[in-house]
Amino acid sequence: MPIKKLKDLSKLNLSMIDSMLNETQVDLEEEIDKLININEKLKSRRRKIDELFEIKNNKYKLDFPDMDKIVSFNFTEEDKLKLYLEDQYHYTIFFDKHKNEFLCNCISVPYDFYNSEILWDKNATRNKFALCIVRSAFNDWLDNDLDEHLSFIKNQGYSTGTVICRYLLSAYDNKQYDYFKTWIELLD
Repeated sequence: MPIKKLKDLSKLNLSMIDSMLNETQVDLEEEIDKLININEKLKSRRRKIDELFEIKNNKYKLDFPDMDKIVSFNFTEEDKLKLYLEDQYHYTIFFDKHKNEFLCNCISVPYDFYNSEILWDKNATRNKFALCIVRSAFNDWLDNDLDEHLSFIKNQGYSTGTVICRYLLSAYDNKQYDYFKTWIELLD
């Protein structure tokens, strides 16, 4: 409530004061909700930055992908778009080892998500995965450093299979980059 209105409060009847206070309280609660939302987004961004540094410092640690399943994604599909807009971490790039191709428009979804052909299901594999960060040119997946990671793993004596990349964040480092939390399947 503006200070000017506070000065005039004594000149108003009870009904008007009540109405003004209710209106102010609603406005204040809306503003608090917005600030809480902004704070949650800041915390989420901070966690992603921390996670990026943690993975970079512990490259190729054995890990298992942190999603239930992966399905194709088209920005016209409302249910998938809603997931993506809630958290871009759902956006996934998937290397299909059977087709030997990257599928760039995929999304990670929970098990109860239906209505899509499943490209990858966590219960369908028991192989180990190496965890790393893949960096690509901003909005240009084809310009990335994945081959460096694959070469390193192959030089350690492993064959590789499925590659799963989940979008973490974008940042500037002499140019704009996208950073992906990446799991590379290790085959015996």
